[in-house]
Order: sequence, then C-alpha cells, then structure tokens
Amino acid sequence: MIRIPTKPLIWTTLIIAIGIISYFIYVIMTFDIGYRGECGMDDGPFNGIIIDPIEKSESAQVYEIDNGQLIIENRNESLSPILMLIENGVTKWTIDTDVRNTIGNENSRIWEISNVSITNKSNPIELEFIGHWTYGAEFGTMTIERKNGDNKFCLSW
Repeated sequence: MIRIPTKPLIWTTLIIAIGIISYFIYVIMTFDIGYRGECGMDDGPFNGIIIDPIEKSESAQVYEIDNGQLIIENRNESLSPILMLIENGVTKWTIDTDVRNTIGNENSRIWEISNVSITNKSNPIELEFIGHWTYGAEFGTMTIERKNGDNKFCLSW
C-alpha cells in the first residue's frame, strides 16, 4: 500500500488557498474605489482644465441635458477634445481634456472622445465614452460639476 504523507499535502494546500484568497481580496479592493484611487486599477483620475470659451465647429456633437446642452468637440489630432456647457445660450464653462496636465502623464495624449452616452443629465453631469489616446481606445467615464466645471475622468483597459 502506498502511503501519501499528509502533513506536506495539507501545508501546500493551505498555502495555495491563502494565496488565492489574498489575490481575490486585492482585486476587490482595487477594482473600483480601492486604495489606488478613484479609478481603481484604471488610468486616472485625470482632470480637464477650464479654458476660455471657443466657437463650436460644424462637427461638434451636441447632447441635450437638463436646462442646456453639452457640446463635445474633437478638434484635430494635435489638440485634445473639449466639452462645453451651454445654458440659456451662454457658455457656462469649457473644459480641455488634455491628460498631459496630470502628473505622470506628461507624455500621453487624448485626441478623440467617441460613442458618448450621458448617464446623468443634471448634477453632476456623468458620461461614458470611448477615449482614443496614447495607449489605444479605452472605455472612459467622466463626472462634471455643473456649476463650475470641476471634473475628473478615468480610462479603463
């Protein structure tokens, strides 16, 4: 009869189980609002900067939101997209989404926001999109305070 040593088998199984449980705890903690920040394991959060209003072009995307319009303008490949809030015919704020303004991303660029879906049309304004940037096309989310344009956005691979 073959005798299998039980103590090494028990210890090996215990170590593997602890490793698997630790991995799942790590994934859960970093998935959404874990200790790595508001974007979890995603890229960001990035902050767009408020700039002076500009004229919208014919190619601008216009989204109707509560008491106004959200304009998204993909300018050209050398400039980052902008977002504008227009209420009662007046531009309330204009945001430049240049990711180079975020420490650690000085050499990265975003040049297009596409497939936009507005998930909250009041306050804060929330949207989901595809962000085309240095590391490819990635799913993105953005939250914008309607009153002053304070914002943050994340990109996810």
